[in-house]
Amino acid sequence: MSERKVSLGPKASSFSDKATGFTVLPGEVKPLTTPVGGQTQKALQAGGLVYVDSAAPSASGAKSGGSSSGDAKKPSPGGK
Repeated sequence: MSERKVSLGPKASSFSDKATGFTVLPGEVKPLTTPVGGQTQKALQAGGLVYVDSAAPSASGAKSGGSSSGDAKKPSPGGK
């Protein structure tokens, strides 16, 4: 089994769980350490931290919302 990875949510600037020392900075994708601290659990539930697909690069947060709109732009310049 692969370990779960997390990155910052869209509104978070950084994250640190003082009880476990788990820290995530902008642009980082980190494996979720065990044991998961209480602050980390709360951040995951509130959206301060988000799970990242292991196949996606660290900038996946930006791609997940814009990939469909990027596809929609390709046919538009062609006109009819």
